[in-house]
Amino acid sequence: MGKWILLLWLGLASLLLFGMMGADKKKAKRGQWRIPEKTLFLVAICGGAVGGTLGMYQFHHKTKHRSFQIGFPFLAVLQLLLLGYLWMN
Repeated sequence: MGKWILLLWLGLASLLLFGMMGADKKKAKRGQWRIPEKTLFLVAICGGAVGGTLGMYQFHHKTKHRSFQIGFPFLAVLQLLLLGYLWMN
């Protein structure tokens, strides 16, 4: 049961961060108030790194920021490894 909850959590957090990346890119183009980078990283750390990484490349957003280039994929790999480990045990 626990692994399904983790899968659901990671999926929802990823969908959330994917949407946040798209929304923030749109706001950037319009010169509007932006989502703080700390908030984006907080959602990534809380399980949304896969969605954040996909959103970063889908929307071409934050791709020049070294912290995002390295941080989001690194967190995504860690989260997927954790999920895989828990799934197998």
